[in-house]
Amino acid sequence: MTSHAERILDRVSRGCSLNRVFVAGEDTAALADLLRLRGAIVEESRASTIAEVIDDLRAASTSFSLAIVCISAPDLGDEDARYLCAALRRATSTAYLRITAGTNPGHLEDIGSRPWWERHAVASGFRRHPSVAHLVTYEQLDSRGMTPWLLIEAVPQRSESPLDELRQITADTDAAIWRYARAAQFVRRHDRVLDLDCGVGAGTAIVGPAALAASVVGFVRDQAALQYAKAHYGSGRGAVEFRVAQPTDVSQCPDESIDVVVSCRPLPSTFWTADVIDEIRRVLTPGGRLICCVTEEDLGVRYQISSGLLLEHVLGQSGAHSESELPRWREVQINNPHERPGVDWWFFVAMKDPLSGTAATNSFENPGLHASVSTIGARVTGGTLLEQFCCDAIRESASSPDAAGAYCVLGYQLLEAPRPDSYFIRVWLSEVDAYLRALLDDEPATLQWRVLLLFLAGRLAMRHANNAQALRSFQACMSEDATRISSLVATKTIEAAYWAGLLCARNGDRDAARESWSRGVEIAKSCIAAEAESPRNLRESMELSGFREFSHVFDVAGRCAAGLAALAEGPRWEQRLSALLPQSSIAAGWSSAVKESRWALEDERSRAREAMFAFQWQRDLQLLEVKASTNDALVRQIVHRCHATERSVVVWGAGTAGKRVLNLVLGLGGTIDAFVDSNPAKHGTSVAGRPVIAPRMLASPEWLGSFVLIGSMHAGEVESNLLQLGLSRHDDFMRVDLDLIGIPTH
Repeated sequence: MTSHAERILDRVSRGCSLNRVFVAGEDTAALADLLRLRGAIVEESRASTIAEVIDDLRAASTSFSLAIVCISAPDLGDEDARYLCAALRRATSTAYLRITAGTNPGHLEDIGSRPWWERHAVASGFRRHPSVAHLVTYEQLDSRGMTPWLLIEAVPQRSESPLDELRQITADTDAAIWRYARAAQFVRRHDRVLDLDCGVGAGTAIVGPAALAASVVGFVRDQAALQYAKAHYGSGRGAVEFRVAQPTDVSQCPDESIDVVVSCRPLPSTFWTADVIDEIRRVLTPGGRLICCVTEEDLGVRYQISSGLLLEHVLGQSGAHSESELPRWREVQINNPHERPGVDWWFFVAMKDPLSGTAATNSFENPGLHASVSTIGARVTGGTLLEQFCCDAIRESASSPDAAGAYCVLGYQLLEAPRPDSYFIRVWLSEVDAYLRALLDDEPATLQWRVLLLFLAGRLAMRHANNAQALRSFQACMSEDATRISSLVATKTIEAAYWAGLLCARNGDRDAARESWSRGVEIAKSCIAAEAESPRNLRESMELSGFREFSHVFDVAGRCAAGLAALAEGPRWEQRLSALLPQSSIAAGWSSAVKESRWALEDERSRAREAMFAFQWQRDLQLLEVKASTNDALVRQIVHRCHATERSVVVWGAGTAGKRVLNLVLGLGGTIDAFVDSNPAKHGTSVAGRPVIAPRMLASPEWLGSFVLIGSMHAGEVESNLLQLGLSRHDDFMRVDLDLIGIPTH
C-alpha cells in the first residue's frame, strides 16, 4: 500500500528538482529516507509549528531546490502565512505545503483554504507550479472543509501581468489553467505544438513539458508580453519559444509543419471562420489535432470545425465564472449538436484525417495513420472515430501493415470491452485468419504482425468460448521466433505458450501442457541472452529501448515455470498453480482466464470435466467470500496493516451500524479516521469525534487511498459506488457482516 510519504514524493517528483530538499513536519523521517534513495541531499527539521519551521528556514546555511512542509496549525492566521511564505521565498525555489488548520472552514475563502494560501504565496513572490494542474483534477479544486496542499515555485522576476494565470487566484484563472492541463493530455510525445494565443506563456509552460513535446511555440500579442514570457517561462522549460504574432498568423507556417494547434484562451467567435479552419488543416500533419476552447455563446464554432476536421471530443467545463459553482468537466455527445448543458466553456478536440496528405514509406505506409491508430498513448481516443480509421485502413490497403495495425486495435477494443458482441468477434477472427494466410514472406515486419495477431486471435477465441481455435492460435504464435525482432514482441510468444499450456492442462493433456510451458521458459532464456548481447544506446528513451517491456518477459516466464511446478502436484495442479503465482501474475493471468473464458470444450468428457471445474471454482469463490466476511482476525489484520502503512481507515455509514464497526475496530486496537455517508445533512458533522464526509471526498487529496469499511444496510449500493471510483474489493474496501456485530439483516 502507498504510504503518505510516498504519495507526497509522487506529487513533487514529477515537476520539481530533488537536488537539495528541506523537509519539516509530518512523516519527516520517512520522506527523508525516500528522498535520499532518489539521490537528494536532505535537511530534516523536527519543527512541529509554523514558528519553528520559519526559524529553521532562516537558520539554514544554504538554499534549497525544494521545501516540503506538512504540519498542523490550530491557530492559523494571516501573519503565520505571510512569515512562512517569506521564509520559504528566501530559502527555496519550489515548495510543497500541506497545513492543517484548526478551524473547519465552511467555504473556500476561509483561513487555511487553498485560495487563501495561494494569495499569500503570490504576495511573497511565488506562483502556482505549472505541474500542479497535472497532479490535481479540476473537480478536486472543490476541497471544501479539507486540508489543501499547494505546489508553488518562485517567480524569477517581480514584474506583474494580469494575463499570468499562475499568479491570478480566481475561479476563472483556475479554469484556464486546467483547460491547458486537459489539452496536454492530447499532446503526444515529440509533437510540435503551436499555441495561437498564449497570453504571457503560463499555458505554454503547462502544456509542453508535461507532454514532453518536441517544441512549443506560443504567439504573444506585443513586445511587453514577449519580454514577460521569456523572463518567466522561456528558460528551463524545454524547447519553448515565444513570438510576437496574432492568431491569424498561423497562415505563415509551412504546410504540415505542426502536430497540435492549441487555443485555450478566449478568441471571438468571428475568428473561427472557414478560412481559418482551412489554414489550420493545412499546417497540421496528417493525424494532427486542433484543441480549442470557446465560451458558451460561441457554440456555432462546432459546425465550422466539423466542416474541415474530424471531431474527436466535445467537453463542457463549468465552475469557471463562479466560485460558488462546483468545478467539473462533462463529456458531450458529438452527434448531438443540440445538446446545451449549463457550461461556461466548450472544449473541442478535432483531428486532421490521417489518411490525408502525402504518405511516406516506413514500417507503416502511412505514418500519420500509424500515430493516430496504432501507437498506444498517441492514438485517437474517441472510440467511434478510432474504429472509423481502422475500417478505412483495412478498406484502403487490405494486405498492408496499416491493415495489420488496424486489426490489432480493433481486436484489443473487443478484448477490453465489458460485453463484446460475439458476432463481431467471429467476424474479426474470420478476417484475421484470411489476412494471416496471405502473409507468406518471412520479413521482420511480417513476422511481428503474425505474432501479434495470432496471440490476439487466441485471446479473443477464448473469450468467444472456442478453446480449440484458441489453442491452435497460441501454438502457432509460440512456434514463431520473435527474438529476431525484440523482447517486446517475444513477450507475446511466451504468453502464448503459457495460455497454450493452461488450455492443454484443462483438457487433461499434461504432456502437451508441459511441452508448452517448457517452450515458454526456453523462449524467455533466448530472449534474455539476445537482449544481453544487443548493443544499447543509453541516450535513447526507455520507451524506445525496450527495457520497460523486458520485465514482462520474467513475469510471464515465471508463470510458465509455476505451471511446470504445479503439474507435479497431480490432480491438484490448479490449486498449486494459484499458490505459486505472484499476486500480479494472478491478476493478469489466472483470474482473467476464469473470468473471460467459459471453457466450452468440444467432447462430452471435456464438458463433464469443465462442469466439475466450474462447480469447484464456484465453491472456492464461496469459501473466499466466507473468509472475507468480517471476523476478528481479518479486521485486526486490515487495521494493523493500514496502521503500519499509515493508511487512513474510514467507515461508510454514520448510523448505528457504522458506530458498531467503530467499536469493533477500537476493540481490536485500531482506529477510524472518518465516516462517509450519502446523506448531505450529515456532512460537516461528527460522530464519536470523527468527521462525516461526503462520498466524493474519497477522491480528494485528503482521503485518497483510504481503506473503506462498509457498515451500512445498503452495502450493495455502496460497493457499486466504490467500484465506480476505481477501488478494488478486499484491497481498498470490504463489507462488514452486520450480523456479526449485532445488526440483523433479515
